[in-house]
Amino acid sequence: MPTPLLITARRTAALLGPGWRAAPHDTWHGAALLLGDRPGKDPYRIRIIQDGQRLRAYGHLDKAEDRRLLHSADAPEITVTADLPTRQVPRNLASHLRRRLLPVYAAALDAVADDRARYARELQDRDALTQRLADLLPHSRTGRAFNSEHRREVTAINYRTSSLRFTAEVAHDGSHVDMTLGYLSPAQAEAVARLLAPDL
Repeated sequence: MPTPLLITARRTAALLGPGWRAAPHDTWHGAALLLGDRPGKDPYRIRIIQDGQRLRAYGHLDKAEDRRLLHSADAPEITVTADLPTRQVPRNLASHLRRRLLPVYAAALDAVADDRARYARELQDRDALTQRLADLLPHSRTGRAFNSEHRREVTAINYRTSSLRFTAEVAHDGSHVDMTLGYLSPAQAEAVARLLAPDL
């Protein structure tokens, strides 16, 4: 049998209009979940909990896959009185959600989605550059940089024929590369210096 809170959430969803529905929360015991469609965008997922004589509504933001998204936006939250006749509670909740939560929540969802898309593009640029460097160098290998989960490292060493060592650390967005060359011959060092001199 549905709990009183779930009944309230279902009535609230009906008042919010087409595309809204309510369900028991999948991970938060005793909470209800309001789900609202946003075609082409991340949907609304609002957790509703009973907090004494008030209802607390919390907008979920999907930021688990990348810790950088923690800085994109704060999850919005409001509280609404539940100290009303039972039939009035859903209408009051729907009104406050429309006015106080949904506009802020929509902006937060969009901010997270924009940053997620930007990070995906940066990841593609980073990996493409990493691969180009690896393809240019024999005996190369790639991996995650030691000091950052978002940077990639390319190393190339041929222990059989040369002591020359190459290490490149590609930035998280592929915008620049930190490079270390070791055991260059004097001629190699001069060649690298001549190549870079016009840009210094």
